[in-house]
Amino acid sequence: MDGIANLQAAAKGARLVIFVGAGASMGPPTDLPSWRDFNRIIVDALAAGAAPLVGEAAARQVAPLILARHEDEKLPPEYQAEILAGFLHQRYFEVLRHIDSDRPNATHLAIAWLARLGCVRTVITTNFDRVLEAAFAALDVPLERAFRPEHFEALAVRAGETEPAGGPCRLLKLHGSADDPATLIDTLAQRKRGFPPAVIASVRQLLHDDHWLFLGFSGLDLEAEPNYLGLRAEAEAAAGFTWVVREHTEPRPAVVRLRERYGERGSIVYGNLPDWLLEFGSTLSAEPRAWIERHHQPDATSPASPSPTSALEYGAQAWAASLAPSVCAMSLAFVATACAEPQSAARFVESILRKLDDRDGLSQMKSLCANALGNLLAGLGRHEEAVQHIGRAVELAQDCGDADSHDRWLGNLAYSLETL
Repeated sequence: MDGIANLQAAAKGARLVIFVGAGASMGPPTDLPSWRDFNRIIVDALAAGAAPLVGEAAARQVAPLILARHEDEKLPPEYQAEILAGFLHQRYFEVLRHIDSDRPNATHLAIAWLARLGCVRTVITTNFDRVLEAAFAALDVPLERAFRPEHFEALAVRAGETEPAGGPCRLLKLHGSADDPATLIDTLAQRKRGFPPAVIASVRQLLHDDHWLFLGFSGLDLEAEPNYLGLRAEAEAAAGFTWVVREHTEPRPAVVRLRERYGERGSIVYGNLPDWLLEFGSTLSAEPRAWIERHHQPDATSPASPSPTSALEYGAQAWAASLAPSVCAMSLAFVATACAEPQSAARFVESILRKLDDRDGLSQMKSLCANALGNLLAGLGRHEEAVQHIGRAVELAQDCGDADSHDRWLGNLAYSLETL
């Protein structure tokens, strides 16, 4: 059987799982940005937040260096997230809640229709947004969400049980949901840790029982982790998959390798969303396309209503404004340091430290900045200056934080100084 025949058989037998990636939320009227565009928005917001301290010119000089790395795909989004979360901690995840929309597009509505027809019992997504929830609500299709650890633990206990007919469709949000920032998975370290056992147990049963349809998912996660979600390890026992690749593009090598491992149970097809999905849905029922064409009018969106991208930009700017200018500036500095631009990063950190020195207090931030500058200068071979700055960081750290954090901070600084 070819990919479409496999899909039709699975859909008619209520054994179809749809895996939804970020590409599904980029079409109108949802119009959420790509991860590259989202990271650009974050950098621009931090630059605006840093400007009151370092000046507009300095902030706007370092931001393009970072954005150029994004364009060259030399600064993966999850690595930038790792750097920012390492410095900002939970404050970083607050900005991710703005990656959201209540405007489902035809792809989301078609998925909800397939669930309404009984073809799909489970939808899996890596997206934070709640657009699928909005699509299911628009069609009055019952939906059971899972995005917290306890949700997946409950699913793992029920794995393998026969679900009663007429029950709600499940939506498994593997990377968390925008309405609960504490659940979001975005950084490199989070991704490298992999999914909890309860998630893997839930997914394994779905791989064995159901045919998977991948929509709007590039497969980049497979490049980073070849056994992402157990897709490779469970190949022999898995029912199979169909992967939709955008027309006039090539599938990622990891996707091709996965198809080869699945043999005739794996298929790569080409098409653009939502057209491909609407055409496939029409082979099962004429009702979804007709309903969507009658009720879905993306051009009718009020021009006075801000686009989701504009809302995200506004939200990111508000988020950056809630941080101190020095925090925004150091966030940019740490990302710039990761861009293999030590000269530019050092100049930027020097400008931050000069501005901080003009202000009273802020000992902890001054210490952090002096330490960062010392490490950058050491990497440039300017060891005497590096020792001076890290030595100053040690002095400034004497009055920083509670006893435990103070001791850890001094210990780290002492190690840097000793190394130099």
